Amino acid sequence: MAFASFLFLSLALIKRVAEVMESADRSPSKVSGRGYGPDDLLILELFGVGATFASSLVLALYVQYESTSGRFNSPGLLWGIVPLVLLWSCRMWLSTTRGYMHHDPIMYALPRLGHLGDRRRHDPGRVGRAGRIATVLTSCGREDRCAD
Repeated sequence: MAFASFLFLSLALIKRVAEVMESADRSPSKVSGRGYGPDDLLILELFGVGATFASSLVLALYVQYESTSGRFNSPGLLWGIVPLVLLWSCRMWLSTTRGYMHHDPIMYALPRLGHLGDRRRHDPGRVGRAGRIATVLTSCGREDRCAD
């Protein structure tokens, strides 16, 4: 729960920072309907990047926790998720501060996730297949928990 809270706080702040940057180009006053403006940009960025690192830390603590190892067949594979989440979140923040983020961060990221390193080929199905493979590799901790 804490991981998701920090992750979604970070995503919400990405959207707010993009909104403030966009409104700063139009007018230097407060964002309409919000209690913040361009002067608050730095502190919003700090809050968001802090939430990003907190979410990754919580995820790492979960992966390291001893009872987690009994739930998964290959708990060591979970360690691969921690740097990926941190890298993705940091990339989102970098894109935001460079001014590339003009809408919802999830909508910004979805087309880019389909590429997975190959900019010429857009196949979002690869993301789903990778997720299913990871689930199969890590889901069966003990014999009584496996479906097959």
